[in-house]
Amino acid sequence: MSELKNHRNSYIILGIALAIGFIISAYILGEALKSRNYNGIYVKGLAEKTIVSNLAVWEPQVQAWSPNLSDAYAKIKQNSDKFYEFLISKGISKDEISFAGLDNTITYEKQGFEDNFARRTGYQLVQSFRIESKDVQKISRISQEASEVFSMGIELISSTPDYYYTELEKEKIELIGLATKDALRRAEELAKVAGTKVSGLKSASQGVFQVTNKHSMEVSDWGLFDTKSIEKTIKSVVSVEFYTK
Repeated sequence: MSELKNHRNSYIILGIALAIGFIISAYILGEALKSRNYNGIYVKGLAEKTIVSNLAVWEPQVQAWSPNLSDAYAKIKQNSDKFYEFLISKGISKDEISFAGLDNTITYEKQGFEDNFARRTGYQLVQSFRIESKDVQKISRISQEASEVFSMGIELISSTPDYYYTELEKEKIELIGLATKDALRRAEELAKVAGTKVSGLKSASQGVFQVTNKHSMEVSDWGLFDTKSIEKTIKSVVSVEFYTK
């Protein structure tokens, strides 16, 4: 009797194991069929907007050279003071101006056919300024008028100011939403042509953010960040996959 009972228990356990195996196999097969029968649409959405920079940063430099270090310093001090007064006279306030640093470079003159001997000739001093203002148009205008200081004997090194938009992160969030809506419209149009309907969002990812000169068609896989134009175009791209039914 004991041996018969053990055989019976073994059959029961085997039956339970087979039942569990069948359930698991059915689930896996069902998921595979669902995946195989999946219908979807993959699209990209685009949104863009024109913005106007609200912060200007200009970093001009004044330089002076002399064979004597103390004379070079006296020159750079005099020229820096003159340039500072020039900025004030043009309407830039004192709290918008800062001195970014004074660099000193020893200059040499090479002698000999093989240039293996150099003689010290003097000292080149460069005083850097940093002008930061929310009045973008004012800084743009003054940077273009800066050549006036040449007539004062000031050696000026200047380039175009950098222009920024301080609310860019806020704009990014808004554009992502608009780009996603654009992707949905595209998906719905494609689904209509295919005789199906968009039934839900499967996945979405944000592409690179582009900040370019106004009306520029330039793009980069790494993203662009233009700082040399006052008016800019910002662009956001999203990649979205929708379920269809």
